[in-house]
Order: sequence, then structure tokens, then C-alpha cells
Amino acid sequence: MQVTQEDLADLNTGSKEKAQWNDAEIIALLDYLITNKLKMAATSFKIDTFNKAATAIEAQNIRTQGIMKTGAHCRNKYTSLKAAFNQINKYRNKSGIHWDPEIGANIQGRAAEDAWSAYLTNPANAGMKQFKNGWRFYAKMEQLLSRVSAAHGAAAYNPSADAVATTTTADMGLVAGPSTSNTPGGVEIAHEPITPSPVVIGPPLTSASSSGKRSHMDMLFDRSAPLSTTSTSMSHVSSALSDKKLKLSTQGSGKSRASSSKRAVKEAASTAAVMNLQGTISRLADTLNLAFGSTDESQLADDRSRALQAIQEEETLTGEDKLVLVHAFMRSPVICSTYIQIMEVDLRATFLRSIINQMKQTLNL
Repeated sequence: MQVTQEDLADLNTGSKEKAQWNDAEIIALLDYLITNKLKMAATSFKIDTFNKAATAIEAQNIRTQGIMKTGAHCRNKYTSLKAAFNQINKYRNKSGIHWDPEIGANIQGRAAEDAWSAYLTNPANAGMKQFKNGWRFYAKMEQLLSRVSAAHGAAAYNPSADAVATTTTADMGLVAGPSTSNTPGGVEIAHEPITPSPVVIGPPLTSASSSGKRSHMDMLFDRSAPLSTTSTSMSHVSSALSDKKLKLSTQGSGKSRASSSKRAVKEAASTAAVMNLQGTISRLADTLNLAFGSTDESQLADDRSRALQAIQEEETLTGEDKLVLVHAFMRSPVICSTYIQIMEVDLRATFLRSIINQMKQTLNL
């Protein structure tokens, strides 16, 4: 989209001097845009709408300092608000994460604080720091830009949790008495007692084919690792203990019983140590996933999509500049994520200009 004469006049007169916004003015801007939401193109508005918004804000006589707002000021403020909204949603859309407009991330405890700090370690997530305690404009921005997103929050359903718990109980050979469980609808369902067989036979210790073998590093970083790892380890423990009990019952001499008992205790202790190590590795993998999960392919695709949409709304760019930026976004996910996280308008424009110049040299344009 080319810059119109109206845009140039607005940019040359009102946007050189930075405007100072108070909360009442920001709310007035958002209320006006919500009222005129039907005029929205993609995720923004034409400059004419922002010009009228500036007039409406001034008419309310709520300005406490600084100059009168112009259409360019309103457009720049809306751009920064939109970047903040996207940053918050990026955090909220992580499964198991809770964020509330009133109380923010509600960080409680050392573990939660460490996870929050780990998330902010990623430069693409650093902008979320200022929203730790909430953001009062989120609800109004959601009215403008709401869209269907992935499930999030502490109460998000996780089918793997029930699967692991059930498998572990069965493999340990425990006798489960009558119990009840709550369905999603709140109806209690009684379960019949489960009586295990006298001897629990665990799965084979080795895979039938070489394709089933997994290295230690694969288990640590592969998100698709099977959930049955824990239950298999528990089956090994149960199988080992059962075998030792059978051996003890057939040994005639006291010396043999003592030797077998020592071996059973030693092997059980070794197995328990391995299980503890596996739990530590699982927790470490979860922490790494929380800190660096935004680098997966779905997140990269989302960042690129938002970046491509945003440059189409940059009315100060020429068609050639936008084409150059498209090539830049196709080549570098880092450029995409950095661009959409910059909220300060002047810095955003400077960043885009530097990328355009670099890409022109690279492409020999």
C-alpha cells in the first residue's frame, strides 16, 4: 500500500513530536476503535479512522499533558498495543500456562519463579516481563483482535496424566479397592476392584528390533517419547521382585536364602536409583521445553504469519520495501520474531530499514 497525501500530511505535522498517553486516553482510543470495528482491514484501520479517533479523544477533554493527539499518534499507539497483546497471547497459548489480565502470571513459589525466568531468557519472550502482574487493556484488545487459540491454563486437560497413573498402578501389582472418579460432567463412576495375577510378568527387557532402541539423548529431547517408559520401568521392578520371591521359596539352605535376599535388595535399590534418575531427566526436559518451546515449527510459522501480516499494514513502506522484507522473513525466523516484538514505533521503523538495506545488498537489488 502506497503512502497517501493525507498520510504524509499527518506524518509531517503530528508524529514528529511524541505524544504522551494517559490510561483514560488509551481507553478512549480503544473504545472508539471497538465502536468502528467494522472498518477494520485485517488487524488495523485506515488513517482516516485514526484521525477521527484523535478528534474524539480530544473532545473528551481528558488530556493531562503533552500535545494534542493526531491520527498518526493514534495509529502508533494502537500498533504498540497490538504488539503487547500478541506477546501476552504467545505466553498464554503455551499448554499449562495461566495468565490473568488482573493478576498476571500469578507466580507463586520458587519453581514457578524459575520457570518464569527461564521463559524470559529467550530474547523473543523478553517483552513479556512487563506484563507479569497483568495488563488492564487486554479485555478491550481482545474485543478487537480475539481469535480461536490453543487450550491453555493450569486446568487444561492432559490425557497423559491419567494414562501414566493407571499404568503405574497396574504394573506395580497393587490391589485396588473400590474407588470412584469424576467424569468431566461431574458424575461419579464406581470402579470394580482389580485383583492382580499371582505373578506379574513384565515386558521383555530388549526390543524385538533395532528400530526400538533409543539413546539417552533421544529420550531427553524427543518430545514424542512414549508415555509408557515409566510403566515399563515399574514392570521391571515388579518382575524382578516376583522372580526373587520365587527363588527364595525354593532355596533349601539358609546361606542361599541370604545370598538371594541380598541380591534382590541390591537389584531393587539399583532399579529405584534408575527410576529416580529418569524422573530427574523428565523434569529437566519439561523445563527446557518451557524455556525454549517457542522455537518449534508451529511457533515459527505463527511468528512468520504475523510478521507478514504486519508489514502489509505498514503504510510508510513502499511496495518494493515490502517485497524485500518478505524475502527476509522467508530466510530468517529470528527477523520475524524480533520484528513483531518491537513495540516502540521509531525503533521498529529503524529496524525494518536496516533489514531492507541488508537484504538489498544480499539480493543485489
